[in-house]
Amino acid sequence: MYIMYVDESGDTGLTGSPTTHFALSGIVVHETRWRDFVEALIAFRRTLKSVYGLPIRTEIHASELINHRPFDVPRHVRLAILRNCLDELRKLDYISITNVIVNKIGKPSNYDVFHAAWGHALSAIRKHAVIGKFSG
Repeated sequence: MYIMYVDESGDTGLTGSPTTHFALSGIVVHETRWRDFVEALIAFRRTLKSVYGLPIRTEIHASELINHRPFDVPRHVRLAILRNCLDELRKLDYISITNVIVNKIGKPSNYDVFHAAWGHALSAIRKHAVIGKFSG
């Protein structure tokens, strides 16, 4: 079995929506490695706390770190935190990352953005599982 941690951005509305896109991003890990994954994340968050003073339970949102000044740290430090996050994920060869972007512009009024996005995300998981991309 595979576990997927998913976050979304934007909204699924087609009319009166403040966004033109809806996005899902997910990290997929085999059930036999999820503890390894969680332990790696906790260790990484401890490193961020010791290096940058970032509280362990604080959510990391790329848009906030790029466009705002949370935690009262300079922009170059915020960008370094984001880079560290990406570098850490890259080290984990037992995970897979999938992204689905739905461009809502020009879609018919009956288009189901939510189901379309999730359909593509779940299809990506099935495809990877069948070809054995994930190591269990």
